[in-house]
Amino acid sequence: MRWTLVAATLITLAILVTGVGTALAQTPPEFRLGFKAIADQTPEMVGPPLENEHFNPANGDSLQRTAKGLMVWRKADNWTAFTGGYWTWVNGPNGLQRRLNTDRLPWEADDRRSQDQPPRFEPVSRGEGRSPDSAAQQQFIASVVGPAQASARETGVPASVTIAQAILETGWGQSALATKGNNYFGIKTAWGPGTAGVITVDTWEVIDGQSVWVKATFRAYHDLTESVMDHGRFLRVRSPYAEAFKTTDPREFARRIQAGGYATDPVNCDKLIAIMDRLDLYQYDLK
Repeated sequence: MRWTLVAATLITLAILVTGVGTALAQTPPEFRLGFKAIADQTPEMVGPPLENEHFNPANGDSLQRTAKGLMVWRKADNWTAFTGGYWTWVNGPNGLQRRLNTDRLPWEADDRRSQDQPPRFEPVSRGEGRSPDSAAQQQFIASVVGPAQASARETGVPASVTIAQAILETGWGQSALATKGNNYFGIKTAWGPGTAGVITVDTWEVIDGQSVWVKATFRAYHDLTESVMDHGRFLRVRSPYAEAFKTTDPREFARRIQAGGYATDPVNCDKLIAIMDRLDLYQYDLK
């Protein structure tokens, strides 16, 4: 009888422990401390947490994924930040400040090797004016203008959109895809190789809402002009982008090709428009 009672007690305890464990496992993730401070200020920007805070053993940073990006406490400068893949909001000594992912605020430690996010190819700085930030960037724009205008005459793709996409996709012509394969627009080989065959590189994409690195095969070209012309024809002949050619507004054109599925990044058109606006790329559109 005594052993029966003991066994029953043990079974009851096991059920209780299991129930507690299940309840703990089902506890939703939450923001705490510095991450909570940012989330409380901008809840719509951050979105709900997808996991609880954890540490990156490679550098000691604290990380927490959200529905719209990544919370980061960087050990290098001891401040918390949120990045959505393009803009970063840093809660530092001057309060909550926004910058591009590729920029640094004056007081921030420039420890880019410790970042958990993959590098993004964005404009180096928003700046205050409408000029490129360096002679090299001015030269890059100059190299794309002619082919972009030729593509506009043949295909109808606004030159401003073509130039902005070349800047965004390649980081001002510095990506491996551009330097090794003369592919300035990330066109893959699903519809066949390029004029110079194919090239395989690692690429950053948004899949099911997650930022991931994948190996992908892209078209290769002999030069920039071939890439630009193929880009225009690619957009012109595919039905998902047909609506874009019904507008003469470059900004609306960018929105419509995004709606047609041009990029996996859900805010790709916003980035294109920001580049076109900052650099006044509309000056290169055909009148």
